[in-house]
Amino acid sequence: MNCDCKTRIEELLKEEALQEVTGATEGQAELQGYGLSFTGGEAALRGFMPYKVHVSYEKKGQVKEKTFKGNMIFSFCPFCGAPTEVKAPEGQAT
Repeated sequence: MNCDCKTRIEELLKEEALQEVTGATEGQAELQGYGLSFTGGEAALRGFMPYKVHVSYEKKGQVKEKTFKGNMIFSFCPFCGAPTEVKAPEGQAT
């Protein structure tokens, strides 16, 4: 099996950033690892993956750069496909 999900997601993030920045002509997106975080009001443990996108654009004759950072929150484990929302142990601080 030849999975290209990482490449496709990075391309989609880059295209979205290029559309957001007026005059942007170049860009690069990079998924940056994996982590777990408590999210939501009921303290559910969920997987996430940080990303960073750089775009270049021209403004007043100068090439400038803009960086976007964010996190993709997973509904399913990217490794086994199981739902990632796991309740925190009783009494654990969130």
